[in-house]
Amino acid sequence: NEAGSGLLQQDMSSWTKHLKNDFQGGLYERHTVLRETHEQLAAAGARYVAMSGSGSSVFGIFDDEPKINSPYTLFQSRL
Repeated sequence: NEAGSGLLQQDMSSWTKHLKNDFQGGLYERHTVLRETHEQLAAAGARYVAMSGSGSSVFGIFDDEPKINSPYTLFQSRL
């Protein structure tokens, strides 16, 4: 659709202004591991971080390889 194609023309860092997940705020408050994961991905250099759907995953989109040795090292304290 036209709105979606316009979004793809914008800088990825502006996506958070336009793409909202209504579940994210409440779930980040109730399950801090989701919020912390979001923050860790952003700190590792993700240009865009979001929670999918109802919270089954939190993901980051990177321009280059993340500034971490491996995803495991980023989250190993949670395992």
